[in-house]
Amino acid sequence: MALNLSYLQEKYHIMRFVLFLFLQFFGILCFSQSKVHLQTFAGLEGGIMLSIPRIEDSGNQLLSKWANNGCLGFVVKQEIYSNLYISLGANTQKYNVSFRFKDDDATTSFKKINLIRFPLKVAYEIPLKFGVPELQVGLSVGLNYYLNQNPGLSDSKSGFIGSDIKNSYYKLDSKYSDEKFGMQVDGAAYLNILMAKGTVLTIGTAYYYGVKDLLTSSVIYKKAEGFQEISSKINGKADMLSIWIGVHYPISKWWRKRNALDETEQENFFKR
Repeated sequence: MALNLSYLQEKYHIMRFVLFLFLQFFGILCFSQSKVHLQTFAGLEGGIMLSIPRIEDSGNQLLSKWANNGCLGFVVKQEIYSNLYISLGANTQKYNVSFRFKDDDATTSFKKINLIRFPLKVAYEIPLKFGVPELQVGLSVGLNYYLNQNPGLSDSKSGFIGSDIKNSYYKLDSKYSDEKFGMQVDGAAYLNILMAKGTVLTIGTAYYYGVKDLLTSSVIYKKAEGFQEISSKINGKADMLSIWIGVHYPISKWWRKRNALDETEQENFFKR
């Protein structure tokens, strides 16, 4: 019963937070629609997420290796002032980190976990070229609230370093966070290509800075004969570099077209 109650409480907290974000966004959306020139976009985004581990190694032999994982999600973006936007989305991705040793190209990777991220961003877009296609460059900052779907995992690995299997080795023990929820801060730069009918192709890159440890790993290694055994740490805080591509469509056209039809019907009525 205690476990079920804890599970329900966790679900309640994330649903409350997501509901709060959507209510805030909906309020901004409703306010913005009173300004007929402001646009609303909805779209899909996907790309790669390169996770970056943090290493503490007194022996200076451990090297971080960016682990490549994919991400996919949707986004709704609302213009709140001329060229100023706020967006809310939901993305799913996998997360892990990896490392290697100096003079050894072999890579060791940790177990992957599943994350669901809810990014809330503020962006400013600057026109570079008008016409078709129109080009814009955008800058954004934001917060990512994420759900860790695999809390409490553990991982153990061991092996040899290089070809000296007699005098070199490593052993590691990893513990993933028991917490289901965490936060990231991010900054991004991107390019918008505005196509016909208002469709936008967007290409960008972003850096995510993690606030909490998603995993901590203790590593013991010995590089070769005559070397002492070294104790090191590898931490994964959800630091990531992303490269993405997306397609956004101006859904505000739908209700503007409806409003234009209504006004035309009213004009025709009074002309009769």
